[in-house]
Amino acid sequence: MKDLKHEPCSEFGACPECGKCDAYMNVNRNHWLVCHEHKYKWCAGLDLFGTWRDENDDTWDANAEHLAGYATVIPRYFMTAFEELRQVQMRGAA
Repeated sequence: MKDLKHEPCSEFGACPECGKCDAYMNVNRNHWLVCHEHKYKWCAGLDLFGTWRDENDDTWDANAEHLAGYATVIPRYFMTAFEELRQVQMRGAA
């Protein structure tokens, strides 16, 4: 499990309940982001982060077992300030 000390949530989504993502876990080339508090997971994609190459079947099996207790959800996405401004401008032009 890779703890997320930076802010990837804006790019890869966040927990629909609390807006956080705590870590990601690889299962083979698939990257699962998680919210431990709500036991939610969502797939960020595959082969986006090279960390899966440093892992093995044992790690992936352990990650898959851990993730089995998490519900798969559609993540919440946040707009950047630029996107919010653009939406306001578009509404004003309509």
